[in-house]
Amino acid sequence: MRAAAHALPLLVLYGAVGWRSSNPIFAPIQALQSVSDPESDASAEWREHENFNLIYTLTYHPFLGSGFGHEYIEAWYLPDISSTYPQYKYNPHNTILSLLNSAGLLGFAGFFTLLVSGVFLAARSYHRAGRPEDRTAALSAIGIVLVYLIQAYGDVGLASWSGVFILGPVLAIVGKVAVLTGAWPGRRPAPRRGAVA
Repeated sequence: MRAAAHALPLLVLYGAVGWRSSNPIFAPIQALQSVSDPESDASAEWREHENFNLIYTLTYHPFLGSGFGHEYIEAWYLPDISSTYPQYKYNPHNTILSLLNSAGLLGFAGFFTLLVSGVFLAARSYHRAGRPEDRTAALSAIGIVLVYLIQAYGDVGLASWSGVFILGPVLAIVGKVAVLTGAWPGRRPAPRRGAVA
């Protein structure tokens, strides 16, 4: 950690110098730039314009959303790809913004309560767990939710069945581990007859 802290200024300088350089010595910086720069390829630029359209549509119905099954408004006109992908205005790449657009702030908060609760319980379980298996399960659950959200933001993650079939069992495991570690109270035994509750 100490070596990393001392090397940080050199890494920042390396990144600043290599950001606009085409020298092969800066290949890692060029790879990072191609991922973060939306103008690096047509697909990334399309997604940026699609995100703009989703945010623009959200301004019309911010609290309750426009509802499911409604296409977003194209304020920034994109090439028409309806001949190959007719649902492109109904199922955009960024499904987090799409959910926010369809369900509004209120519905979005309701949907994401499940994920936030899962991460909360996983973090509490991690700190209370005595067995390495329980700590591994809790930490893995946090990582899986994070990867799921990255996929949902980048490319149709919320509409993918594989994400659902991975996330559902992970949240179930988090609930079991939370009860097992005491991060969430399980069933309390019924009071004995004559005992004061």
